[in-house]
Parts: sequence; C-alpha cells; structure tokens
Amino acid sequence: ARYLEHRSDVRVVGALNQNQLRQYYAAARAVIVPSRAEGFGFPVIEAHSQGTPVIMRPVPALLELQSDYDLVTQNFSVESLTDTVLQALGSDK
Repeated sequence: ARYLEHRSDVRVVGALNQNQLRQYYAAARAVIVPSRAEGFGFPVIEAHSQGTPVIMRPVPALLELQSDYDLVTQNFSVESLTDTVLQALGSDK
C-alpha cells in the first residue's frame, strides 16, 4: 500500500452523499473494493451502474458480480491488492 500513498491518481474519500457517490463512481478509472468478506456487493453494483470497473479480492459474493472489465487480486494480501491497483493504473512499482 505504501506504493500508492503518494500517487496523484489514487484518491481515498470519506463519507459521500448519493449524488457525490455517483459522481465519483462515474469519474473513477476503477473502484477498489478491498473486502475480505462481503454480504451482497453493493459497491460493485453501484460502480457497474456508472460503467466503472472494479478491483476486488476473490470473495465469492463479489466474484458472482464480476464483469469482463473487473480485475481480481490473486489472493487476500495487501501486496496482491497493491499490484492489481498498479496494473489497473498501467504502471510499475
């Protein structure tokens, strides 16, 4: 994760209202859903509704929602998540 801290193209945001949330989903190159367990996958559905791909861990509930444009990490490690985000951004460590 430390590789992502200083990138200008990675943004971590706090609480958003529904309008702001839709705007962020629509403007994002990808949405990161780092869940280790997920009940339903609303963030994936919301991202897809705006045409935005998702970077996700291999959680069964999320994999059921996976589109052709989504990226799935190899495992649950932080390193795997970081590598997948960097892959999506088209850059190396």
